[in-house]
Amino acid sequence: MSASLKSALAGAFTTLRTSLGDPVAYSRGAQTAYLTAIMADVLYEVTTGDGGTETWSSRDFLIEAAALKLGGVISEPARGDRIEAESQVWEVVGPGNQPCFEYSDPYKLGLRVHTRRVVAG
Repeated sequence: MSASLKSALAGAFTTLRTSLGDPVAYSRGAQTAYLTAIMADVLYEVTTGDGGTETWSSRDFLIEAAALKLGGVISEPARGDRIEAESQVWEVVGPGNQPCFEYSDPYKLGLRVHTRRVVAG
């Protein structure tokens, strides 16, 4: 993949964040990063321990990977982190045994962070 594709992806992500994003506070313990995120409600199908399936509802937050700085260090999302948005609090978790986030592109410019609401507004 070329540098021009990486640049195009970065530009597209900036445009999306600017036009569709909302301010959020991403926290881990006492450290907080103030970001702009695109929010999406998503349903996941996960396999249960007995081989069945369960529907898992998530509010996913799409954020710029480089903007997630906690304590001045670029960080990856971790289970138990909290995101405050629209007077609600969401906890970072993964659907079933899956990771709590994934990169949204091959250059790791964007993150899709999976959450569940823990405090309603």
